[in-house]
Amino acid sequence: TEQAIRSKMGRAETIADAMCLLAEHSLDYPDEMYNISSYIVESTLQVTSAGVAFIENYYPEKGRWFLAYAGYPWDSDTLVTKQLGGETHDYLTMEWFQRGLESEKGIWTNPYFDDGGGCGKMVTYARAIKDSSGRRVGVVGVDFTLDSLAAIVQSVRPYPHSYSTLV
Repeated sequence: TEQAIRSKMGRAETIADAMCLLAEHSLDYPDEMYNISSYIVESTLQVTSAGVAFIENYYPEKGRWFLAYAGYPWDSDTLVTKQLGGETHDYLTMEWFQRGLESEKGIWTNPYFDDGGGCGKMVTYARAIKDSSGRRVGVVGVDFTLDSLAAIVQSVRPYPHSYSTLV
């Protein structure tokens, strides 16, 4: 069970790291970030959502916030893409964005409740995007709901009516 969770999270890290490089090469094309977010979600099993978020006013024509988001709403199996950043979803102040921007390598957040895109309890893998001069300009984020991780643990049942936990 531990290996299944590590494998799932490892695949998400690998894809997010690769998409971070693609985002760095696509900085002149902000709308391409929606395709990158969509690709992360579609190519990583059970990822709830993904986003490519930028520092304040990085793309002046996009406004103060630009978070190219892709995810599956809780009540649908249709992938949705949208600009998620704004006054009601100020990702600039969120742990995943701040720690992801500061870290040399990718980071996993502590569990938190997301009321913006994923609408549930989740963890996020975040990795900084750098421009050609090495300045950190954004973050690629990949989200898992805690329910999807718990489902892996709960699939282990040594006998009927048993309950499993992973510490």
